[in-house]
Amino acid sequence: MSVERTCYECRYWDKVTSYPDKRNSGLCRIYPPVRNDTDHDDWGWPVTYDEDWCGRWQPREEAKKP
Repeated sequence: MSVERTCYECRYWDKVTSYPDKRNSGLCRIYPPVRNDTDHDDWGWPVTYDEDWCGRWQPREEAKKP
């Protein structure tokens, strides 16, 4: 069975549930936080949706049990 190469299946994607819309949002954590173009000089990780994708995708590994 083939895994879809979407953010949802990527090891660098961190799902968050605090966004108001009903779509699955998450933070791409492949790189350090970046400066946002806002008036508040905020820093953060890019927000993506679970069905998004990019060329840096890596498969999510299952956590190893001790």
